[in-house]
Amino acid sequence: MTTECTMYHRAVAYEQRLPVETLYCTSDIVRGSMAYNDNTHEHSHAASPDTDVAEGRLSDFELEQIEHCYRSQKTSVYVASCLANLYFTRTDQQGNPVTWELSSCGVPVLILDKGESRARTIRQLQIVLAEKGTGFALWRDKIDNLSLYKCPGEEASFQTMYLSYDHREMIGLSFDLEEAAQEFYETVSDLCADPKNISLSMPKLSKKKSKSKGKKATKASIKRRVTKSEISSPICFQHVTSVDVMDREKLNSLCSLVHTLSLDVSSVESASTSGTSSSNSITSSHL
Repeated sequence: MTTECTMYHRAVAYEQRLPVETLYCTSDIVRGSMAYNDNTHEHSHAASPDTDVAEGRLSDFELEQIEHCYRSQKTSVYVASCLANLYFTRTDQQGNPVTWELSSCGVPVLILDKGESRARTIRQLQIVLAEKGTGFALWRDKIDNLSLYKCPGEEASFQTMYLSYDHREMIGLSFDLEEAAQEFYETVSDLCADPKNISLSMPKLSKKKSKSKGKKATKASIKRRVTKSEISSPICFQHVTSVDVMDREKLNSLCSLVHTLSLDVSSVESASTSGTSSSNSITSSHL
């Protein structure tokens, strides 16, 4: 009986510490065509303790946490400063959206791979919906010359684009803050202004330039490679993301995307109370 009471109090304390994310809609375009489900209304007044409720902006730690998940060599990352809802819709024969359907809630992120590293040899611009609190990708797609990223209304709070793999389907991002949405849209416009970022062909180099470029590449390949013994151990390490088995009920990434995680929360709680030393923590590197 004592163990059951302890488990109950822990569950209540956990729910108070990590409330469910807010699902909202700021666009009249979506309101006019979308049928809201019960879950949307049920959690419409939830708030996050790490978010400034007055302004609706994410904290500096939350922005850095998401940026660290996608930042790498020869890659630029821009993180929106507020949450946004992701909607999907099919288009009719005239290319107009039919009915918007809510998919998930997260933080929009722009990732520009410059194609200058061994792991990422293709230059491309990606858009990602990252999960608040973990930075895990809930959805991603590529922005190219056929995406037609735009604001269909007078305000920038609702932005749309065509999917790269199916131009008969569109996505819509409904931002919580108009100012943050405007900043995000301007960043997308600036990046799309460069033809190299949206998969547009560029004029070919002349023969002289191409030959000189080939010689430089040959010289670079002759350089001696660094051995493992010359690489130091990690320094200035900072652990920014950590999830637990209990987060399965709160995080969409663990609940719907990680199907192999089938641990029983009650058994984990009872094991911890009996003094078992097994670890329940799952870091982002294992996912």
